[in-house]
Amino acid sequence: MYVTDRANLYVARTIRLPFPVVTESAAHLRTGNDPVRAIGLPAGGRVQVELPFRRDPFHPSGRPDLAAARAFGALYGRSNRRLCPVEIELSPWSATVTEVSLRPAVRSPYSWSDRRLGKWFSHAHDAADTLRSELIAQSVVRDEQIERDAVAV
Repeated sequence: MYVTDRANLYVARTIRLPFPVVTESAAHLRTGNDPVRAIGLPAGGRVQVELPFRRDPFHPSGRPDLAAARAFGALYGRSNRRLCPVEIELSPWSATVTEVSLRPAVRSPYSWSDRRLGKWFSHAHDAADTLRSELIAQSVVRDEQIERDAVAV
């Protein structure tokens, strides 16, 4: 398998929530003042995210409300060994759907062995699913909190 660009290793999931809701949920991933959040993966290992997500300064269409939000992090295997650094991106897919994507933040993924590529895809798909679930859970928790506060008043 020839890989000439890190875009070929791009793994993405969609979330049926508007982009502003998902970026607000991403802000709630942070606990306290800790700038790093580690999220366990179902098959073992973890994805570590450096928070907060930062919005890009511009968008090619000239609309700043469509600019993606990015964070960097790393994927770790079951043995607590770092597989590779990653770039995590939240971007609007449509008015009601947001995309969460991962790609390796390395210079030359085309030199990876077949075994490493297999590990990348296995862990990246798990990380994308887990991040999607965490963002949805944070938005639901946030909505429930708003509803509780509204009822309490």
